[in-house]
Amino acid sequence: MNIIQFVRRIKKASKDPERKKSINIFSEYLRFKLFNPSVAEQYFHKRLYRKSVSNPGDYLLTHDLQKMIWYFNDMNYYSIFDDKILTEDFFNQFKLPIVKSFAYNKNTLFFKENQLRQVHNPVQLLKFLEELKNTVGSEKDELIIKPIRAHAGRGISKESIEELQHNNLSLEKLFQKVISSDYLYQEVLEQHPELDKINPSSLNTIRVDTFVNRQGTPHILSMRLRCSAGTSFLDNISNGGLFIGIDSEEGTLHDEGFNDFSKFSGRAYTEHPYTGIRFGGFKIPYFEEVKKLSTDAAKLLPGAKVVAWDIAVQPQGPIIVEGNYFPGLLNSEIVQKGFRNSPVFLEILEELNSPDQVKLVRQKIKTLIFNRDKI
Repeated sequence: MNIIQFVRRIKKASKDPERKKSINIFSEYLRFKLFNPSVAEQYFHKRLYRKSVSNPGDYLLTHDLQKMIWYFNDMNYYSIFDDKILTEDFFNQFKLPIVKSFAYNKNTLFFKENQLRQVHNPVQLLKFLEELKNTVGSEKDELIIKPIRAHAGRGISKESIEELQHNNLSLEKLFQKVISSDYLYQEVLEQHPELDKINPSSLNTIRVDTFVNRQGTPHILSMRLRCSAGTSFLDNISNGGLFIGIDSEEGTLHDEGFNDFSKFSGRAYTEHPYTGIRFGGFKIPYFEEVKKLSTDAAKLLPGAKVVAWDIAVQPQGPIIVEGNYFPGLLNSEIVQKGFRNSPVFLEILEELNSPDQVKLVRQKIKTLIFNRDKI
């Protein structure tokens, strides 16, 4: 971290009313910089400058360790997560609830109900979407259009059929977007009314990080609720959303939620800035079912050691939105208040640090970096 980055982070931290005294922040950071650089590396992003953090030495995750955990996963399982069509097909065969795609396209080729057609212009796209809405039988006017290989919410849109019928510019823009890549077409999910209280604008998903050990037993590492901070339909943290830790035993929200420190204000919130709902003690509906669904899914893929599942909760119960094969665990450690006291994370470290795994993972990283540099 250079001096400019350091000053920016200090300025951002200084706006937090719950920060430690400036002299304490500087002395604490300097001490870690000299004697434990891995903690200094994450000092600001993990909000170790706050009064509530009295155990900064318990925060273990570094960038290098994060990379090691990513390549702990067997890459032969990656396609199941990368291609959302394969994800649906895989979990459907085990009858696990997962968001259904009613159609998809690969550039100008559009597939619906085992039928193939080619879409050459915006008018044909609109006709396809109108037919799709009628096929779905939804009372809602909107559809979710998502890249088949969507990551961090990029490229996902919620489209109104009525608006497209009356706005040629929007229709043309959508047409150019979808034929340039591969997209899924899904119905807008109805979420549980209790989660609507947090934010009715977004689908507020539960991020569940799981670990499958050598014995093939899945464990939950961390859980947090994600929601839009305003009126966006996306709950992704990279798009300005909030994350709030969940007590994995009680199924209730922690007292504070956060946005991303690096891209946004890094503020802590005790209530939702849009709806005013207080986070502390808020009960997640179907909580035990959410945990079971995530561990049932993880158990089916023992080579996918560490996965982050996005689970939505509908009025009738939880449903898988997607699984993330390279999960960002930084926010997981924030809501856990340090991984040193997490038995599941310590088991990950123990298995990861075994001589055979260290050699294997390092070779994977070298191979991937080499291949990436050649492209």
